[in-house]
Amino acid sequence: MKKIKILLIAIAALFGCYLMYSAFIVVRYRHHVEMFKYKTYLWILDDSVKNNVDTNMFCGYIGKKDILYEYVLKNGYYVSIWEFEGLKEVKLSEIPIKTNVDLSDVKIIPREVLDAKESPEINIKLGFSFNGSVSLNLGKQTKVIKFINTHKYIGFYGLVNKLSLSDGKGKHLILFDYPKGNEPTLFLLYKTLTGFYVVFVNSKNVRIHPSNPSCATSP
Repeated sequence: MKKIKILLIAIAALFGCYLMYSAFIVVRYRHHVEMFKYKTYLWILDDSVKNNVDTNMFCGYIGKKDILYEYVLKNGYYVSIWEFEGLKEVKLSEIPIKTNVDLSDVKIIPREVLDAKESPEINIKLGFSFNGSVSLNLGKQTKVIKFINTHKYIGFYGLVNKLSLSDGKGKHLILFDYPKGNEPTLFLLYKTLTGFYVVFVNSKNVRIHPSNPSCATSP
């Protein structure tokens, strides 16, 4: 009986430590909301898009190694700009874009969820690090209409169901899930002399034109 009691105490202690560690990870690495400095990433957009931004409808998520800003345009577009530290040395020509990847069983643990039940819902590995390399993975049900490849940005336009960003070892660190079904999306990996950005544009009502990705000239 005494051994069982000691065992139960030990299990309870381990469980308590796990909960404390999980809480520490969440507090340390979760994003904090910014809803005042809307101009932070407007420089990436060209003037015609910049002037169409609804300055009352935006949200910034500030992380340890990344910053995500989501803008709403008055014409129905949703533009998101995500800056990542640690990828400034990556060459766009060396970033693989993998198609027909099975993302149905991807489980990110521990995770943070941004825009839960929205489209896209973004699942992020808490404390993630790309360690200098990144891959773009397109889910099996995602349909590419056009690939985009320039010296400033690469990516694609298509109907997206799921996609992910993984590190050089293929570990999925960020999962984009469109729970409402395939959605027209323009998704770009954009690099300047000083930073690395992911830009994605969604629209619930209008078709996105991949010939006008709205990226500005690199500073």
